[in-house]
Amino acid sequence: MLIVKTRWKCIPSVGGFVRILFLAIFCLPDTSPAQLKSGSSKPKSQSSAPQVSSVPELAERIKQSLVSVKVVGRDGRDASFATGFVISEDGLIATAFHSIAKGYGVAVIGPADQQLRVTEIYARLPAADLVVLKVDADSLSPLTFRDARPPDGLDVVAVGHPRGKRNSVVRGVLSRRETIDDLEMLQLSLPVERGSSGEPVVDREGRVIGVVTLKSSVQENTGYAVPVKHLRRMLADPVPIPIDRWETIGRLDAARWQVKWDANWRRRGTGVAVDGYGKSFGGRSLCLWQPKVPEQKFELQVDLRLENEDGAAGLIFCSDGGDRHFGFYPSAGRMRVTRFSGPTVNSWTILKNDPQRAWQPGEWNTLKVRGDGAKFTFWLNGEQIYQVVDDRLAGGQVGLAAFRGTQAQFRRFQVASSIPDLLPDATTQQAITDILGGVRSERPAGQKLVDRLRPYQRFAARSLEHRARDLERQAEQIRRLAADVHADQVQQQLLETLNPTGDERSSPNLLQAALLVARLDNPDVDVQAYEEKVDAIAGQIRATLPPDADRQRRVDALDEMMFRQLGYRGSRFEYYSQANSYLNQVIDDREGLPIALCVLYIELGRRLDVPMEGLGLPGHFVVRIPGEGETTATFVDVFHQGKRMSRDDIETLIADRARMSPTYFEAQSAARIVERMLRNLLGLAEENQADDDIFRYVETLAALNSSEPEYRAKRMMIRAQTDRLSEAIDDVNWFIGNEAFGADLDQFYELRAEFERRRDLQNR
Repeated sequence: MLIVKTRWKCIPSVGGFVRILFLAIFCLPDTSPAQLKSGSSKPKSQSSAPQVSSVPELAERIKQSLVSVKVVGRDGRDASFATGFVISEDGLIATAFHSIAKGYGVAVIGPADQQLRVTEIYARLPAADLVVLKVDADSLSPLTFRDARPPDGLDVVAVGHPRGKRNSVVRGVLSRRETIDDLEMLQLSLPVERGSSGEPVVDREGRVIGVVTLKSSVQENTGYAVPVKHLRRMLADPVPIPIDRWETIGRLDAARWQVKWDANWRRRGTGVAVDGYGKSFGGRSLCLWQPKVPEQKFELQVDLRLENEDGAAGLIFCSDGGDRHFGFYPSAGRMRVTRFSGPTVNSWTILKNDPQRAWQPGEWNTLKVRGDGAKFTFWLNGEQIYQVVDDRLAGGQVGLAAFRGTQAQFRRFQVASSIPDLLPDATTQQAITDILGGVRSERPAGQKLVDRLRPYQRFAARSLEHRARDLERQAEQIRRLAADVHADQVQQQLLETLNPTGDERSSPNLLQAALLVARLDNPDVDVQAYEEKVDAIAGQIRATLPPDADRQRRVDALDEMMFRQLGYRGSRFEYYSQANSYLNQVIDDREGLPIALCVLYIELGRRLDVPMEGLGLPGHFVVRIPGEGETTATFVDVFHQGKRMSRDDIETLIADRARMSPTYFEAQSAARIVERMLRNLLGLAEENQADDDIFRYVETLAALNSSEPEYRAKRMMIRAQTDRLSEAIDDVNWFIGNEAFGADLDQFYELRAEFERRRDLQNR
């Protein structure tokens, strides 16, 4: 059971727009589900709810509206289950979002044990762990919602299917309200079990007050429910996604991967994750790479992280697609090479099985294999650890394996004739060592070292503690340097992407630049993979069009795919989350800030040969599609699912927030769009006082626009605040040398003197 953290706060630069948005959402009148769906604002009288005097009578009525929600894995078996309940006669079902979040097949079993076909994910609110499903039905028995705020101490009843037990009834009390991850929850004194997620919590008149989503980890017989008001808001603003589109979320690309012996293999970002037992002996399951492997010599590499160090998962090679293959993987703290010659343990031969100092528990570890005929060489984190000669198996497929139900994640899977070495050569390593000042990592020599220190026992322990603290500080500086090197690399890539050289037809790659903004914070973002994903979406749109489709038809097809088929929308309940500015997460989660959604829309339009422009309005961002011939331009509000706006609408929106300026109708360059995305992230970092994030964003903004004094001043101060004093002095000198900005030179001379004093103290 899961509650996703959300933050409802206002950033000054966009506060006006968001206040308007939240007033529209949070000031809705109390209405029934059917009225919300139909658009009626007239509240339903509470007197229409049946008066029930006993819990058995109440439970009997609630059972007529209960359903079971099952998520079906690729093998056809139930992967998880939850309770749901009917909220409209024509087939709307409310349940917990986490029960269907993986995007696998969803099955709903009705109150009379009938199979109800799911047609849509009608509305979803991951921040509150709620989802509404649409099933193919027209005569179901819906529950009503309680209009009034339920008081603490209210007697409540929950009915559901915990642990698969049908129609379990529990009676309890609404104890109080508690805020969990910034979301107000109803704390209930009643038991919550696996499968209780999605249960309706009703008052003694049978009206829903909340939906069970969470169990207390510290108190027995205590659960939490999301207040029903969030269901009302979802129904007032649904974003239906066809179920066949939803069920593609998390699936592995069948052209690249084939799963053998089940287990739960799925896509995680641009990598692969696994859990669950395989059907083969020892819980073995394989995920076989489908593209062709080099025949003579090959190299195979992947990054691996285990959720449990007792687990076993890793690489396989020379596979016949079944029981026969080699494996290279960690197992119970050792690195193992095994030849699997059949289906049972008696046919398995362990060739190597030793503990390795290079293994980093709980971290990403890189496994690499080189095959050259019957000779195989193995590396762990760039260090060669084994070499094996074995001619029992040859050729065949490569891929991934997991054993014993291990939870593991894989990323950066590669197979090629040659893969570059992970560690630098001796010359490069020496150069790095010199730069770092000869930093070494020495392993203690045990008792011999203690014996050598014995004459100095009085001082040794304290001296060693000081040495340890020095090394910890040094390690932190090296980590900071590593982060700075990464940020510098991304900044250089951004500059190259936004200012291409060479061919006169070269133009900035907006999609790549926006993805690099995300990579600035997350080195694991695979920019190329997400570019390919956008290409694939554009390809799906093109496949629906005739070759001679005009511009309007191409735009209509783009809207159909992006908003109705894929369900992209503006993020309302987690508006101020960094994720809404990371384009990779916006692509995956299908929601985000206006500017990020506009970037995706513009880039899909470009791939469909539809020219588009971004307009940076005060507190909002929209797309303009220039007109053809005598037609006027079209303004698209991507945040509101492609809503069309007139120029008058745009001018009214601007007038509500700022003084009118012609600059608001100027097309934003790729550089200006990226700058605005970075400023959004900077605003969040400043609000959270996250110095490392502030430094990274300001350094990038200054790199993109080095003549902007605001960025220089911010960079100067954050450099000084993070003890990068020499660099801060460079910025002071820049202001002193550019008197045209009207700088107070005396103030800057004083700053320079203060920074130099602190730097000298730091270097002593």
